[in-house]
Amino acid sequence: MTVPLAEAVALLVVSASVTILPLSASGHTALLALLAGTEIDARYVIAVLSATWIAPVIYFRRALVALLREGARAVMRQARFDDTQGGRDARTVGLATVSMVAVGIGVSGHVAAWAREPSLVGGGLVATALALGSTFWAPEGDRDTPTWLGAFLVGAVQGAAELPGLSRPAVALASLLWLGVRAERAFELSFLTALPAGLVTIATLVLGTHVFPPSQATTVQQALVLITFAILATGVSLLCLRLLRTAVTHRALPAFSLYLVPLAFATLAWGYARP
Repeated sequence: MTVPLAEAVALLVVSASVTILPLSASGHTALLALLAGTEIDARYVIAVLSATWIAPVIYFRRALVALLREGARAVMRQARFDDTQGGRDARTVGLATVSMVAVGIGVSGHVAAWAREPSLVGGGLVATALALGSTFWAPEGDRDTPTWLGAFLVGAVQGAAELPGLSRPAVALASLLWLGVRAERAFELSFLTALPAGLVTIATLVLGTHVFPPSQATTVQQALVLITFAILATGVSLLCLRLLRTAVTHRALPAFSLYLVPLAFATLAWGYARP
């Protein structure tokens, strides 16, 4: 979809924001495609997804380095999966990734059809709003990581969040908080557990898309535009991560429902009004 530069930048800012914040990027993308009557340029999607993957890597770099270091050591000495925080995080991410991929494969065949039905997208937005609202009653957690079964659950709900209208950060945060994980750690783990699947998604899009046209001159131009967009989206994503951390630690996640609920019901009404 070709749009003027100012509109493209505004769209990029919104896309990066709804991807990091628990507002359902997939739901907004589906609604935009339905309203515009066309698909969004895959190159644009890759730029935004890359930025919103890089931003958490930068933001959680210390925890990620510890996770990778202790996870690698734990392969040789299994006790490290229990003895160190990095090892426990590596186990959590590994278990969550397994269930996330399994559930994601199961729902992948329904994503395209779901995205074409506003009533289904609206239902997903309602589910996201309910997940966020439920955190108001979640107990004060005291765990640094979920149990083995809890890690599988966190991954499973993130896999299901491939369906448009559902939000991966929202369902991950709600699950971790209800599993008794401390707010700060729930915020951290909700993104760490999503990084492997996010990288696979980006790689799949890159390999399955002709990102640049044949002309060498146009290739350079497109590359510069995409890099600029990715840098801007990374900055926006980092700001959104700071905002979300504040919301999580202050138990203000239900506030995002104030935006999602009207959007959800408007989408449902649109779906029922369509011929």
